[in-house]
Order: sequence, then structure tokens, then C-alpha cells
Amino acid sequence: RGVRKPGHKGAAQADEKPKAGSRDKMRLLQHMLKNQELGASARTRAQAELDTLLAARADATRSDHERKLATRYHKVRFFERVKIDRFIKHLERAALSQAGGLTAEQTTELGKWQADMQYVRYFPAGEKYVSVLKTAETPEAQARLDSER
Repeated sequence: RGVRKPGHKGAAQADEKPKAGSRDKMRLLQHMLKNQELGASARTRAQAELDTLLAARADATRSDHERKLATRYHKVRFFERVKIDRFIKHLERAALSQAGGLTAEQTTELGKWQADMQYVRYFPAGEKYVSVLKTAETPEAQARLDSER
């Protein structure tokens, strides 16, 4: 009863070795590079492999950070997109209902909302998102918000 059959899900394969993780590989390569007796060609190969592992780790860290920020601000960006789209449609409907089209003030307001929509849509994933629709109570705080955008 205590013996597992060969080929069973939990049975260990005789010729399979556990694979080293990238952290273990990096540590091994760093120790190899510290060795003074290592040949020049082996040293360059080890350094190149270490550089690729470090780059892969940096890329994975950046990707995790972007994913974290994207999930954090997904809901905020969605609601802002909906609100801005509503404002844009309102101004476009006003332009259709008016005989002369939009006034100069409405045109500048429409341009502002379209620019805000571009900001919300194409904001970089790896940065902290600052809301477009958020307004501050004091002029100094509002100036700081505008500079963050």
C-alpha cells in the first residue's frame, strides 16, 4: 500500500533532475565568476548568461509592478472614461441641435474633454495614475495635482 507504481502522478522519475530556479542559477554564476581559475571563454559565457538572467528578472519585476498598478486603477480609469465620454457626447449633441454649431467656448471645452480622454486611455501602465476629474480644495493643491498629470 505504501509503494507507488511507476508512472503514477506522484512517482519520482529516475532520470529527472530538479530544475534550478533563476535565483539559484544567478547565485551559481556569481560564484563561478568569483573563481580566479575560470578560463576567459567560460567567464564571458557565464557573464553573458548572468546578464540575461538579470535582465529577465528586471523585466519580470517591472511587469509585476505594471500589472499591480493596472489592476489598482482599472476601476477608476473605467469610470472616468465613461464620464468623459458622456461629456463629449453631450457637447456633440449640443452642436447638432444648434444651427451655427458650437461656440468658441464649447469648442475649447470639447477639446479639453478629448485631451482628457486621451490621457485616461493611453496612460502608461507602470506609473501611478492621477485622476483627471479630481479637484482640490486649495489652489496650491490643485496646482500640484495639475503638475502630477
